[in-house]
Amino acid sequence: MKKLLLLAVAAMTAVGAMAQKRVVKFSVDMNGQTVSSNGVHVAGNFQGWSPSTSALTQEGSTDIYSAYFECDENSVVEYKFINGNDWGSAEGVPAISQKGHKNNGETNDNRWFWAGAGSDTLMLPAFQFSKAAPAGQYAVRFAVDLAKEASVSSNGVHIAGNLQGWDPSKSQMANLYSSNKVHEIIFCLADGSYAFKYVNGNAWGSDESVPSSCATDNNRSVSVSGADVEVSKVCYGSCDACPSAPIPQFNVTFQVDMASECDFDEVDIAGGKINGWAGGDKLTKGAGSVWSITVKLDSGVEIAHKFRKLKQGIVNWEGGSDRKIFAHSDTTLAARCFGKDVPCSGAPVAPSDITFKVDLTNEIAADTVWVMGNFTTPAWQSGAIALTQTSGSTNFYETTVKGVCPETFEYKFANEKMTPQTNGETFTLDTNDRSCLVSNGIGSWNRTYTRTSGNAVTLFFGYNLCQTGGTLEVADLNTEVRLAPVPASGMFNVTLSGSKVSKVNVLSLDGRVVRSLSANEASVNVEVAGLTGVYFVSIQDNLGRTAIKKIVLQ
Repeated sequence: MKKLLLLAVAAMTAVGAMAQKRVVKFSVDMNGQTVSSNGVHVAGNFQGWSPSTSALTQEGSTDIYSAYFECDENSVVEYKFINGNDWGSAEGVPAISQKGHKNNGETNDNRWFWAGAGSDTLMLPAFQFSKAAPAGQYAVRFAVDLAKEASVSSNGVHIAGNLQGWDPSKSQMANLYSSNKVHEIIFCLADGSYAFKYVNGNAWGSDESVPSSCATDNNRSVSVSGADVEVSKVCYGSCDACPSAPIPQFNVTFQVDMASECDFDEVDIAGGKINGWAGGDKLTKGAGSVWSITVKLDSGVEIAHKFRKLKQGIVNWEGGSDRKIFAHSDTTLAARCFGKDVPCSGAPVAPSDITFKVDLTNEIAADTVWVMGNFTTPAWQSGAIALTQTSGSTNFYETTVKGVCPETFEYKFANEKMTPQTNGETFTLDTNDRSCLVSNGIGSWNRTYTRTSGNAVTLFFGYNLCQTGGTLEVADLNTEVRLAPVPASGMFNVTLSGSKVSKVNVLSLDGRVVRSLSANEASVNVEVAGLTGVYFVSIQDNLGRTAIKKIVLQ
């Protein structure tokens, strides 16, 4: 009995030590290939590199072959597709897709991806056989070197941008070789312009500060136009590759004038090369309303930073764009007004009552409509204020906030459930009008307002617009959409008579998105090969309107 018990314990220990698995769907597009009579296979480090044991199955009558396999979580998975069942029929992986690459100085010609963790199935793109991306898309390879960072976050290194929804925790990069601190990722993207930045962690506040010389609205950018793209490897927070020699350092004294602020206990500073935007470096109050701190920083490197005011431990960031300086010697920076790039002038403006009012003529009002911003304590989502419907109007919502103190503040309306992740207005209705907005530095916008007196003020706008509230009138998009042919086979066309198509989703009757297309054209073709039956088509235009149509595919 004792031996059996020991064996049972040993077996349990072995199971506990096994790596957790994640289900992954592998897909390959064999269009243009003569498919082997021995079938199509995938081989990789997740199945012992056997070219004949992991067969892919054709999806209906399409050129796509796929199958589901288990891979170790949080690991780099290497693989190749095989048009047959032996290594002589393996694909030639394009250089941009190979694990070994000039970014990391290694030699390895396998495809790769980071498996990550999660209970959901990881759906890989349907790569064209021996090509870098699916049909109609191109491979874009990103690489960032953290050699000059004090540490790499235990939460991993990520990329965030409009190529993946600006989610700092969604797209983890892989350190392919432990001999360096280079992290890489490959996206498959359609033609277009993309904004992004790197994140040493998995949350905003851990993101890099992109130097002005290579930044657009505080972000990096890349354009895709008919070809694969290798984005140049850069040092984290820099425009260039990491230097090999140590960087000289100097003492920099930062100063901020808090004359225009009230209701705070302390002031600190946060910045990418100061404390990774985590804050916590407290300033000391000096003469009058000026606070200061001295920090040792790398020379010749752009230092992006912001000041923050604290009330009983609750943080409010100053608004506006990041402050940026270079340190070429020991330096004392001139004091600037909190939230501004100019000195404070004159007496502080007295607090005033602000009425926030929004016109939802173009929206369907949620259960609660909100206003949030950096004028509350706590700021933004945690301090969001509910609006109430304006008396006598079905489309207007408002609230009055007494004694608003900051002279300049940022805010947004939110027509959705309030959570820590609520983004609020996206300002996509009129991309040519940004007169009431300021960039938030992560691909979107905030409203901004500067008080000039203690008088009461009403801020009344259309939702997602700088257009004054009470003047909105937008036609129903359903009347402007034409689908043809109906019924359709293999492809159908979407044409709008008064605007441009922004996005098309084809959905099954149970609500699953089975095809998706982004565009900026009045007329687009939607590929639906392999689909039959009745489907819904959701069309969004460049004015933010949405229409739903039904279509029969055969």
